[in-house]
Amino acid sequence: MSDEQLQESATSEPQTNARIQELLNRIEALDRKNKEILEEKRKFSKVEKTLQTLPDGVDVQALIDYKNKAEQQKLEEQGNYKEAIQKSEEQFRERSAAKDKEIEELKSRVRELELISPAIQALAEVTHNPKLVHDNFLKGRIELKDGKPVVVDGYERHNVTEWAKNSLSKDHAYLLKNQPATGSGAPVARTGGTQVNTGEFDPELMRRLANGEHTVEHEIFKKYGREGWQRAKELAKNYK
Repeated sequence: MSDEQLQESATSEPQTNARIQELLNRIEALDRKNKEILEEKRKFSKVEKTLQTLPDGVDVQALIDYKNKAEQQKLEEQGNYKEAIQKSEEQFRERSAAKDKEIEELKSRVRELELISPAIQALAEVTHNPKLVHDNFLKGRIELKDGKPVVVDGYERHNVTEWAKNSLSKDHAYLLKNQPATGSGAPVARTGGTQVNTGEFDPELMRRLANGEHTVEHEIFKKYGREGWQRAKELAKNYK
């Protein structure tokens, strides 16, 4: 072997060894991670079995808090103050996250009580299906003014019932109580007719209506008129 080849071999050998060592280190790290995952899974399974054996009415969170406090106290007694502090910080973050979630749920509940429920009550005065109207036309557009819900329309604020009367009367009059359909885009109301008197409605329309698909009401109103639409809604309650 020439001097040049010997030199090249001597140079590449450490690089190869380093690469092999790097791969071995990665394999060892993966093995450790897998063992950690298996251990966590084992602990979770053990906790799940323990929870299943607890009698009804046991405050699980109180038990967890007691266990965490005992663990922290034990670490402090052993002089492991750093671990005790880390444990305390971890518990604080968990409690903080739980409180944040609780606050968001309370905010949602307050919004429901202060905005959505009163708005739906107001819509119930002038519409047949106030929740349908709210969910399709007013979601995210309600705010409080002088303690009452109002509809936000750009820079303007409108009384909920007045908004419904003015905004729905043209193209969605079928949603309003005691309000004839008007306008070029509105369905033409009609009374009587064989299908209305005999109750022979389109089965597919009735199926959709019975399944809670309220948008189909416009099609029924247009096809069978106001009387047919009202009759279809009654029949849909017991439709199978």
